[in-house]
Amino acid sequence: MEEKIDLKSHILRYSLILGVVSGVFIILLYLIDYNLMLNYWVSALPMVLWIGLPIYAGIALRKQNGGLLPFKTAFVSSFAIIAIGVIVSTLFNVLLYQVIDPELPAKMQALMIEKQTAMLEGFGMEQDQIDAQMAKLEEDPMFSLGKQLTTGLMTALIGGAIFALITGAIVKKNPTEIEVH
Repeated sequence: MEEKIDLKSHILRYSLILGVVSGVFIILLYLIDYNLMLNYWVSALPMVLWIGLPIYAGIALRKQNGGLLPFKTAFVSSFAIIAIGVIVSTLFNVLLYQVIDPELPAKMQALMIEKQTAMLEGFGMEQDQIDAQMAKLEEDPMFSLGKQLTTGLMTALIGGAIFALITGAIVKKNPTEIEVH
């Protein structure tokens, strides 16, 4: 008798790992030095988790399913893991930016403007052009609750859907693809 896979618990397990680890990572960066949150290399570290965990989870699901996994199931599983992980991670961000340190969005915005100004000066951009770019940044705060819940969440979900398609293609295995010995 074939064992039925509990897809919901599989998705929940891996999505909570993804979201909680990402959230804890952001909070640890904040506790160490919030400047690290705008460091490209440090903030790119969680991408290893966001790329690796859905693939690992898909492979684990395929193994649980006797070595077979249709593309649809692989895609749905990967996307659900990413989507729920994004939501959990966003909740950690909202907690950090709105509850733990409500002044953090302003601090991050100022730090980002400072870093952008230095970068543009390094490129040799004219001061009036730099001022115009910085005025645009000041008008549209990147770390506001609205930005986190709309732009950030939607961008992550769209990117997650694209990555889930890729993950689904990587981990799928149909019965016709099994080698016959």
